[in-house]
Amino acid sequence: MVDERLVIYIKDCMRKGYSLDYIRQMLVNEGWKANQVDEAINFVQAPSPPPPGSPPAQAKQKAPSKKPSVSLRPTGVTIICILGFLLSILALLSGIVSIGIAGILEGLDIPLTVDGETASITFGEVVSLFTILGLISLVMGIVGLVAFYLLLKMKRTGWIIVTVLGVIQITVSLIPTMLTFSIEGLLNLNTILPIAIWVIIIGYLFAKRNLFV
Repeated sequence: MVDERLVIYIKDCMRKGYSLDYIRQMLVNEGWKANQVDEAINFVQAPSPPPPGSPPAQAKQKAPSKKPSVSLRPTGVTIICILGFLLSILALLSGIVSIGIAGILEGLDIPLTVDGETASITFGEVVSLFTILGLISLVMGIVGLVAFYLLLKMKRTGWIIVTVLGVIQITVSLIPTMLTFSIEGLLNLNTILPIAIWVIIIGYLFAKRNLFV
């Protein structure tokens, strides 16, 4: 028996411009049985009988199957994108603050008297460090905003960039522990938590990879 929920859902997707091939693949990926989906699609495609006395309808040309410009977005992807936007904005703010601190320190020239001789303290190395960290944060923030925007639009480019960012974050979290060969460092909550979060995100995105166009 045809599942009425599937019929309603398929008709709604077709009205929005999604192709039947894409709708079928998406439903199968979400856990529906292929025979249930095919049965519902066949029911939707079955022509309804014309009313008595009406002239025969002209044959309609079959439109070529095409992928929609905007994909159906699972709730999990939306949550990931919201968190990604927040983290990217924080990275941008952190970069701006770091560069601002570098600018302030660069203009400081503190006089210091030692044994009757006057010298000045400068912050050259500190300025360089804050500048580099600020630029890195700015770049990561901008890349993150673009990547999560594309992911929100269900673009495969966004899926690729976010996945690569996740691998980079996992690697960066593991580098200190790998350099020191410290088991305690690996079991530290500050190390485990970001790795676990990114592993879950990457695993989820891989499970939904067929939905990205």
